[in-house]
Amino acid sequence: GNDRESETNSNGRGMIAGREGVSLQFVPELTLGVIAGNGVVTVKRTVHGYQKLSLVTRAELSRTEITVPSMEYDTNALWIDAEASVLSEVMLDYDAGVHALSHALVAVAPLFVPCTSSDLDCDHTRQGCTRILLFDVRAGGAGTTAQLWRHFFQPNGML
Repeated sequence: GNDRESETNSNGRGMIAGREGVSLQFVPELTLGVIAGNGVVTVKRTVHGYQKLSLVTRAELSRTEITVPSMEYDTNALWIDAEASVLSEVMLDYDAGVHALSHALVAVAPLFVPCTSSDLDCDHTRQGCTRILLFDVRAGGAGTTAQLWRHFFQPNGML
């Protein structure tokens, strides 16, 4: 599962956290009633274990829990927030739709800026406010999301 929650911590920074072990912290900006922004996020990746799958059937053969230190780094990101109630009215399967939209944005990014889809990663929330977040996979950021932000957004709103 990809259960994620969006919250705001004591310093006013937003945070996305999930069981997959990725947590991102950022300061959102308000743009014409829709929250969209870009800036620096902190990515924290934690591995909790792994599964061995059959090469033929993809059935789970075994599951192993491990404890390793988390990897944490700052990078660039852009995010778009929308009300879940509005989106759930236009999507038949809301959870799958938000998930697909975040991956679709990563997939089409190379059509707009010089990058490959492996230069970006994505994350999303599905409760309350829906946040779709794209971030540079490289620590320190490669500038890909900053270029996307300049391409997709204008001072008066989203294109």
